[in-house]
Amino acid sequence: MEWECSLREGPAPVFETSARSLPGSRIVAAPTVCFAFVRDVVMRQTRLFNGSMTRSYQRVVHAFGSLAMVLAVSATSLAADLPLYSWEAGLEDWSAANVTLTADSTLGVTDGLQSLHLNGLTSGFKNDVGYSQFNYLDAVPFDAMNRAAAAIAGGATDVTLEFDLAIDSSNVTTDGYAQLGMFVNSTGVGFKQYGTGNFLGGNAASTFPYVYNQALIDGASIVSIGANQYHVAVPLGPSYSLNIGAGSFFQIGFKSNGGWAGSMDLGIDNMFVSSSSFPFYEEETLFSWETPDDVGTPGVNEQLEGWGPSPLVNPATQALSITSTGATHGSSALQLDRTLLPDGFTWGSSFVLDSDLNPDPEIEDIDPTIQADIDSFVSKINGGARLAVDITYEDQYPIEPTFSQIWLAFTDGSAYYQAGSSSFDINNAVPGTTETLYFEISDFDDSTPGSSLNLATDGLATDTSFFAIALGTSTDGGAIYQLDNFRLFTVLPDSADFDEDDDVDGFDFLAWQGGFGTFGTGTLATGDANHDDDVDTTDFGFWESQFGPPAGPLGASVAVPEPSTALLGLVGLGLLLLRRQLS
Repeated sequence: MEWECSLREGPAPVFETSARSLPGSRIVAAPTVCFAFVRDVVMRQTRLFNGSMTRSYQRVVHAFGSLAMVLAVSATSLAADLPLYSWEAGLEDWSAANVTLTADSTLGVTDGLQSLHLNGLTSGFKNDVGYSQFNYLDAVPFDAMNRAAAAIAGGATDVTLEFDLAIDSSNVTTDGYAQLGMFVNSTGVGFKQYGTGNFLGGNAASTFPYVYNQALIDGASIVSIGANQYHVAVPLGPSYSLNIGAGSFFQIGFKSNGGWAGSMDLGIDNMFVSSSSFPFYEEETLFSWETPDDVGTPGVNEQLEGWGPSPLVNPATQALSITSTGATHGSSALQLDRTLLPDGFTWGSSFVLDSDLNPDPEIEDIDPTIQADIDSFVSKINGGARLAVDITYEDQYPIEPTFSQIWLAFTDGSAYYQAGSSSFDINNAVPGTTETLYFEISDFDDSTPGSSLNLATDGLATDTSFFAIALGTSTDGGAIYQLDNFRLFTVLPDSADFDEDDDVDGFDFLAWQGGFGTFGTGTLATGDANHDDDVDTTDFGFWESQFGPPAGPLGASVAVPEPSTALLGLVGLGLLLLRRQLS
């Protein structure tokens, strides 16, 4: 890939970049070569003035020189990443038929302490050199791929499957061609692939890897991230070679071909899916069961944090207790024992708040403290996007249920919104098996006969004096589970109000500029507008689009220039100050 830089003249100068593919090109790199070009242009403009620049104007030129460098880079995708694999827990369901597969620290580690290591890859066609099949039992990749599939079904065109790739060709004795193919498989869409010769290729000891034409047409890219290390991004969707559909299972795998002598090793790490349609979440733990028990109230176990046998069902069921087993957030978890219950479904336990202390329905006696808690819960649930709870279990022979589910319900005393988790299988599970169960707020429908209410669109009543969460189980065999870290995810809005003064102005630009180039530790205060922990050109794009006073009477009565005009105005102010200081 070769980048060219130019300056387009007009009412305001615009810096542009263009790129063209070169045959056999291995690397698609960001156009950093334009940075020096843009700074030269900016500094050349300052030579229009006689005399030396003052320190204050040097700051102005530095600020807008940096801005010009940003404008020289093509707009980046406002994408969020959902992890699939990092191989920190071992092979994580990956296997191979034609190569020795290990999870170790010897090649290509970019995330954590281990990578997936394909040892001793030899030439010739090999259909399986790294392969994973996963379903709801593998909560992290399964959830990520289903969200990616849902984004594609919703029209998203920027969903990508990405990973880091390392090459060790030191054991190649005779150079020759090398090819790497890739495939995905999923419910509904089926098997999709880049065959060998359509994805990555080159010569094993010299030019591998570069992107083949079919992958280039799709928009696949490979970026150098170090010596013999690359980041690979592959588009997913119906118009591309690889595509996925939401469903009950997924597969990801690689195949290879080649004509070299000796062997080659590959390291794969940091595999994830990415899209601008994936929201960033703020996570809040609602229950973690860490509250200590108060010995002064022997009739109440404060550790249960208000959970107990459900008054919403008759008879009340499910024995609840506090245990350290299955603690994923803190040192305690809620143990749910339904071994003595018959097969089937039961709500069983709940968390209830009722602020009306008068049992007479015609007379209200509202406890303000309890009402404040109700209002807080209702506001959070109505503003939330998804819920999650960690569940821990093990094989409990002779109890052998063929399925198990956790159900949740929210009620304001009128509507009764409920939804079930994906199934999990306790049979043959080793002690301490833990997974995360997710519940989308949009999946909660009112179970009242004839109702079409949905929690995401209709919400809980904001004037209610009653609020309850019900916890249910559905299984064809009793079992004991531990639950922890019951949490709510709220979508974080993209905000360029970095100083949090309720407007987006030049001060916010300066905050962004000061933090520009921060990766992994960015915050709102340092210019991270989209909550991805980086301060980059994406965040500047949010600042540019949101520039202006707050909405309301002030915003309605004040004319606000376009962001580009406002920037030119600031530059003009700097030039005016310079002229005054030089005269």
